Amino acid sequence: MNKKTLILCIAMLFASMAAIAQKQHYTAFNKGYRGNVGVAVTTHHLGNLSTSHGYSFGNGLYLGIGAGAGFDREYRRDDEVKLGYTGQAFAEVKYNLLDFLVSPFVGFRTGSIFAIDNANHSPGFFFQPTIGYDWNHFTVIAGYKYQTHGDAVHGLEFGIGYNF
Repeated sequence: MNKKTLILCIAMLFASMAAIAQKQHYTAFNKGYRGNVGVAVTTHHLGNLSTSHGYSFGNGLYLGIGAGAGFDREYRRDDEVKLGYTGQAFAEVKYNLLDFLVSPFVGFRTGSIFAIDNANHSPGFFFQPTIGYDWNHFTVIAGYKYQTHGDAVHGLEFGIGYNF
């Protein structure tokens, strides 16, 4: 497949999503409880699972709290590589820009991160601005994550999730 065909296919996909999105109402604009569960990978560790629960104000604004578990490669001085586990507790703010089935959003998470399997690491904090799209009950995100847990690390994060 050449470049022009690929670009044309991507453009048609986005055009069809926009056409479908204008016909249906998105749940981020309903008042009340809202939750999500997601999985993500980052450039600085293997990945994480998270869930967030909170309140949707009916105008695209969501405030919630959540928890997560991270999986990371831990390097030791003797060149041994081991899988490390971290926990997260966070607050989340998310704003959906459009009241359509496909809705772009901006979001922000911040909270505490701590080692589950290693008492030698002191707790740290993280912050994570994100952008993405909600498509009906599914989410695609891209963001930047900075965390201090032992050493300060940062990187890009990409994930998918399910909203309920």
